[in-house]
Amino acid sequence: MPIAPKPRKGKIMTLTLEQPKTDITPSWTDIVTPSSTNLIIGTMGSGKTGLSFHLLERLSQRFELFPIIVGYPRKMKHLMPPRYLILDTLEEAQEWTDSIIFVDEGDIQIPLENAKMRKHVVNLLSLPRQRNQILLLAFHFPRLVLSRYLPYFSSIIIKRPPFLLEFASKGKNDVLMKMMETAESHFRELPINDTQKHSYVVASQLRWQGMISNPLPSFWSNELSRAWALNEE
Repeated sequence: MPIAPKPRKGKIMTLTLEQPKTDITPSWTDIVTPSSTNLIIGTMGSGKTGLSFHLLERLSQRFELFPIIVGYPRKMKHLMPPRYLILDTLEEAQEWTDSIIFVDEGDIQIPLENAKMRKHVVNLLSLPRQRNQILLLAFHFPRLVLSRYLPYFSSIIIKRPPFLLEFASKGKNDVLMKMMETAESHFRELPINDTQKHSYVVASQLRWQGMISNPLPSFWSNELSRAWALNEE
């Protein structure tokens, strides 16, 4: 079991975040905050990993959290800052307090589509509130996310949805389907070269939704963007 950093008592209580006005785009540090679980979805190659690494870098510094990556090829470790920790399962990461955890393969790590494991899933999604963690879950297949779990996410971050939305969700009336339809309408207004640089966000705790830009992390490289392809070679 890894040695967890000592909890910073009272840190959450003393943290104050100014509530943005509805006509002002909030910053990422307003949207994704400590003690929260956040969902990131979008079609393959839409920039989920780049966005997640940007949040990992920016928020670990802003909130003094230990950066952890779950389900990422270990051979890519040399391309990341030395402080970053790569773990195989989310269960291992649960032992770390005061941390920001990016789960690259949420489809594999958390069975959101399995109704029989509801209690287990709820416990996993709720744990960050008890441990001063930020949990970032990247899902390749939105249809695996049951609508009943959406209230557990402080923010739902949508990179460009799949072209054929009927394959992305379980039905036209599904809540997530409607979010993706709205997101797609905004992405269509952007130049094609700018789509990976933006995200559509539904931030329930701020009562705000809209488009926001996202740069890449300072350590980004083409090798990181092709991590899974390289892992199979």
